[in-house]
Amino acid sequence: MPDVTHPVWAGIPAQLQPELRMRAHRLVTPVAGTLKAKEQRNLLFALRALERGKPEPRHWLALVTADRAAFGSARSERATQVYQGLEQLAAEYFTRELAGAGRTEARGGAHAP
Repeated sequence: MPDVTHPVWAGIPAQLQPELRMRAHRLVTPVAGTLKAKEQRNLLFALRALERGKPEPRHWLALVTADRAAFGSARSERATQVYQGLEQLAAEYFTRELAGAGRTEARGGAHAP
């Protein structure tokens, strides 16, 4: 994944976010399980930013690079739904955008990291 200064983070389409916002809300209301741990603070902040509809590039990076276990136990349906939504976002948006940026960079375009 690119660092937080890459333009891909700022361009996440708003239409991809509502379902993730709802899933994040369900996961952090109330906060439970592994998300209560101090070492998961950045992930919890990122989930809350997503829930509010105001995720910044650093939040997206924390969300899409976190391990599945960081979201909750393997039995947690809410954690699974958030993780699967983020995987789908990564597959549909980031992969496509980063591939496009790579083609633009190869042609000498403006999307250089």
